[in-house]
Order: sequence, then C-alpha cells, then structure tokens
Amino acid sequence: MTTREDWCAACDGVVAKLLDAAGITAPPVDALLIAQRLEWPVVWDRGQAGRARIHHLDGRPTLFVSPEHRPERLQWAVAHEIGEASAWPVCRDLGIAADELLPRQREELANQFAQRLLLPTAWFGASDNDLFALKARFATASHELIAWRWLDRAEPTIVTVFDHGELTRRRCNFAARTPAMLPKERECAAEARDHRTVADRTWPHGRCTAWAVHEPGWQREILRTTVEWD
Repeated sequence: MTTREDWCAACDGVVAKLLDAAGITAPPVDALLIAQRLEWPVVWDRGQAGRARIHHLDGRPTLFVSPEHRPERLQWAVAHEIGEASAWPVCRDLGIAADELLPRQREELANQFAQRLLLPTAWFGASDNDLFALKARFATASHELIAWRWLDRAEPTIVTVFDHGELTRRRCNFAARTPAMLPKERECAAEARDHRTVADRTWPHGRCTAWAVHEPGWQREILRTTVEWD
C-alpha cells in the first residue's frame, strides 16, 4: 500500500530533478522561472476563470496564467500546474499509472508537489521555526504555506490561522482530530494581534509562538504550537 510518506518522497525526488534541470540551486524558487528555463510557454490570459491551467500543445506543456497582483498567489498557481504536469513522473517512480488517479487524488498530488516545489525539503531546515526569517528566505511562498510545511516534520505541531480575530484554520500532525485551543494559545494570538508583533507563550508541556501578518485591510495571525504527545 502506498503511504502519504511514499507520495511525499516521490514528489521530493521529482522536485529535486526539476530544480536541477532548471539550474535553481538555492531559494527562493521562482515557478515562472522554472517554466521559462524548461522552455514551457507561458500565455497570459486575463479572461480565464482560474488563476492558471495547463495544456499540452505540440507535445509540450503550455501554461495559461491569469495576471495576479499578489506574487505568492501567482507563484502558487504556476507551481500547482507544474505539479499537474509532473504527475506522470511521480506516479512512475511509485509504480502507479497516472491516468488511473481520481480527480481528487490528482489535485492532492498537485498541491503536495507545489508546496514542495516552492519549499523544497532539502532546503527547508528541520530547526528553523522563525516564520518571518523563513519568509525572507522563501519569498515566493506565502506565510501560511510556510506554516503548513511545519506539519511535515516529526515534532508534534499544531498550526493555527486567525483572520480578523476569528479562528479560520487549525491542523496538527499527530492526531486525527486537532485538539481544541488552549487559553495560552488564545492569549498568544491576542498579544500578537493587539501589538502587531511576535508573541510567545510556554508551559510545562508545550510552547506557542504567534506572528502578526498584517497588511492594509487584512489582519492575520499565524500560530505554531509544539506539544509533548504520547
């Protein structure tokens, strides 16, 4: 049976080959530059419904991209379509027929690939937990995408996102059901939000850090909680 770890490892392998072929040796990873260096045509299409789509024209992947004012969204859209085009080599490495994937499975594969393309495992350190420092290094990835990448590590971790003071997303990597928020986590989020800063809370069996990712018209706080879990 093919596990999630198998899929992630296969994506990492194909990502490494793709970066090597594109001559990219350090972050940040520019998905548009990868397409250019692989000689995949990019067509800008303001009229299309989604941010990006891919078609094979004359046997070559061609990217149709809608202009996007947020660079990270554009990078994600292009990276996702590169993931779609890379489904075949990933499945080949796993001994699976790509054309037998369900639409949901193919979408999940493209998401996993895009995340690992913008945040390659070989460069995403096992000990770097400063969200702002990681954002400076991996500039093409959003703060939230970087935070979700923490869940791929072995350390029991919870990632929480607040938008305008409301909890919008919360996931963990150690249980089927993510634990409810602790009072110290809420205190940490409130301090980061109120002071527009980085806040930190510790307790005997855990630690929470919150980053205020604020911009005009939008207030977001991202929390990283690490816990001892038996």
